[in-house]
Amino acid sequence: GSVPEAEARLVGRALREAVRVAAVRVAAVVRYRCASVAALTILLWRQVQQGDDGAAVQHLLSSCYCPLAAVELALCEAAKQGHTEGARLLLAAGAAACAQPVGMGKSALHAAAEAGHEAVARLLVHADPQAIHARSEALAGRTPLQVSK
Repeated sequence: GSVPEAEARLVGRALREAVRVAAVRVAAVVRYRCASVAALTILLWRQVQQGDDGAAVQHLLSSCYCPLAAVELALCEAAKQGHTEGARLLLAAGAAACAQPVGMGKSALHAAAEAGHEAVARLLVHADPQAIHARSEALAGRTPLQVSK
């Protein structure tokens, strides 16, 4: 794979170990801070995709600087997968419910609505009621209500 993916695997191993021992280790934090933005984006996306209880996502968010672009991309993935706890953590970390990350062309609310994840959609609307009016670039200008199942 690519360098960011290899780096994400290394950081992921350190994250899993830190979560396993239920403590933030100084060495793990240093590794996170040295990780590239691309590696952090991949790692955060993968942690959200796994849909655990949120411990790994919470640990990653609190242990390093996660750029807003990475957090918002991860929010879209959490919404698509129906992971309410992950979405809650990412919203608390500053992700916007109506943001349309580069390469996605749709918001987290669009993703939740498309996949039929009502609980996540409700969470996102509660976080930003105006998100229901967002028009998707990738979905021919349609709103979350227009793409909902």
